[in-house]
Amino acid sequence: MTDRIRKLLIGVIVPIVIALGGAALIAAALPDLPDPVAIHWGASGEADGFGPAATNLVILLVFICAYSLFTVLITRGEGFSASQKVMLTTAPFLAVLLTAILAGSLWMQRGLTDATLAPSVLPLLLVGTVVGLGVAIGSWFLLPSTSVRAAEQSAAPSMQLGATQRAVWMRRSAPTGTAQVFIIGTLALVTTVTIVALVLAAPPLLTAVYGGFMVLIALVVAASVYWRVQVTSQGFVARSALGIPRFAVPLADIDEATVITVNPVRDFGGWGLRWGGLGRFGIVTRAGEAIEIRRTNGKHLIVTVDDASQAAALLNALTTRATV
Repeated sequence: MTDRIRKLLIGVIVPIVIALGGAALIAAALPDLPDPVAIHWGASGEADGFGPAATNLVILLVFICAYSLFTVLITRGEGFSASQKVMLTTAPFLAVLLTAILAGSLWMQRGLTDATLAPSVLPLLLVGTVVGLGVAIGSWFLLPSTSVRAAEQSAAPSMQLGATQRAVWMRRSAPTGTAQVFIIGTLALVTTVTIVALVLAAPPLLTAVYGGFMVLIALVVAASVYWRVQVTSQGFVARSALGIPRFAVPLADIDEATVITVNPVRDFGGWGLRWGGLGRFGIVTRAGEAIEIRRTNGKHLIVTVDDASQAAALLNALTTRATV
């Protein structure tokens, strides 16, 4: 079995087969279901939302098919990163979990005359989570081993630096202009709409709590995608716009700095502070050029930033001078 077929099997075929099985269970249960059926349960375990049974069927099939298509898109091209592997194994996990909840919750309502009598879905949630994790773990070992796309990595650049010559490199790492507009616009829209709704229908305390929560979210976003990056005689430092977190790599811990091209979804599963597998940790604010610092302990720090080649060249020159 080729690597490509194994990826399609785990990311597409298995999840869709599971979802179709759930759809068959829903179809079999339809004649014996109340109208409407329970489709949502509160924290107490009691049904508190009702609607047509077809809702569960549509959610199950549309979501799983959409996620399976997503796995096809993110695994195209050469190489196979740990982030891609995690997202692929998530497909069968979600298929099992959603089938357990959406199909199971309807199956247990068969014969009821009133959907308010529907039992709690908590057991289905627990079973779906455990079984889904088991399927995901098994899928992990069926998938190919991860690898780094060496074709997108340049040779380690360097420059001439005198014994007493001083040099400093500084840049900002941030999303592209379009991405920044999207991030800020989305946060503003969600915050405004929700606060207006809460002001009209909720107690002032709840509105204040939500407002504080949104401020916290904004701070987390700022700390994840806006960075100041510098190379000095002390080494490499990346500091978020808030000052924390801060990542520093002293010259003594640096083996080599290179330039790579990063695809956030394919290589790291998204943006922000990301784990890329194989000892790779990324500060990913956008797609494109990035500096990759290989440490003496075998770990790698990747930061997307403009003029990464100049940063890598200076860092290599400083490292070489420090060891002479």
